[in-house]
Amino acid sequence: MKVDTLIIKCQFDGDFIEDKIYEIEIDYAKCVQIISVEQGVLHEDCDEFLKSIDGKKVQAVCRGKSRIDDMTIFLISPIQINRQIKLNQIL
Repeated sequence: MKVDTLIIKCQFDGDFIEDKIYEIEIDYAKCVQIISVEQGVLHEDCDEFLKSIDGKKVQAVCRGKSRIDDMTIFLISPIQINRQIKLNQIL
């Protein structure tokens, strides 16, 4: 996957502050609308990536709440996440 940044919406309890970095646990069942920032469209590869990190804690930047469904919007970086997963396997 060569996408640098994904926009995801997740259903989480709690108050999140916009532009802050959080460590969130990905729950694939509660995440929707996977979009690549670079190309602005849904990608099957992105969906597969999100499934592959289901249950893992990742760093994400909060971008606020969706006006449509009140879900929290996050930016995540597959490149950084994959790098961290590999480092964790080595260490």
